[in-house]
Amino acid sequence: MVTIKDIAREADVSFTTVSNVIHGNTKRVSAGTVERINEIMKKRGYVPNMGARALVGSKTKLIAFAYQSYQPVAESNVMEDTFVSQLTGELERCIHEADYDMMLTFVDSQNGMVAAAQRWNADGIVVLGATPQQCTRLLEATQKPIAFIDCSLEDGSESIRKNYVTVTLDDRAAAYEMTKYLIACGHKKIGFVCRTTVE
Repeated sequence: MVTIKDIAREADVSFTTVSNVIHGNTKRVSAGTVERINEIMKKRGYVPNMGARALVGSKTKLIAFAYQSYQPVAESNVMEDTFVSQLTGELERCIHEADYDMMLTFVDSQNGMVAAAQRWNADGIVVLGATPQQCTRLLEATQKPIAFIDCSLEDGSESIRKNYVTVTLDDRAAAYEMTKYLIACGHKKIGFVCRTTVE
C-alpha cells in the first residue's frame, strides 16, 4: 500500500508538504509542486485515508445527509419516494463537485437524528424532513454547520446558534395552486390525503 512517505520520497519533498497538498493547505506550496504531487498520487493510486484524516481533527471532506422517515426504515424503501431519490441524487452531485463525499442515513425515531449527527465526524450536515423538536435538539447537540430542507423550526431557533440555513417548501401555496387547477378543470368533490402528522 502506498503511503504519504512514499509520495514524499518520489516527489522529493517533505512528508508535511504532501500532507498539506492532500488536505488542501497549498498556500505555501508552489503550483508546480502541487501538480507534481497530485500526478504521483494518481500514478501510484494513492487514496487518502478518511478515517485517519478524521482522527487528526482536520476536515474530513464528508457531508452527512440524514432523512427522517415516517415509516420504520426496516419496513420500507424510502428511495422509492421520487422527491427523496431525486434530491439525494442532486445533493450527491453538488457535494461531489465541491470535492466532498456524502454519507447517507435514514432515521425513523425522534432521537435517531441527534444520535446519527453525534456519531458522524462530518464537516456539515444536511437534514431532510425533521420535526421542529428534532431540529432544536440537533442545533443544541452539535456545532457543525447544518442545512435543513423541508423542516419547520421552532420559534427561537436562531437564538441557539447561527450557523445553519433552512430551505423550505411553501406547502400552503402549492396546495392552493393544485386546488385551483382542479376547480378550473370542473371538479367539485376534492379530497386531501396525507400521512399521519408526527408529534
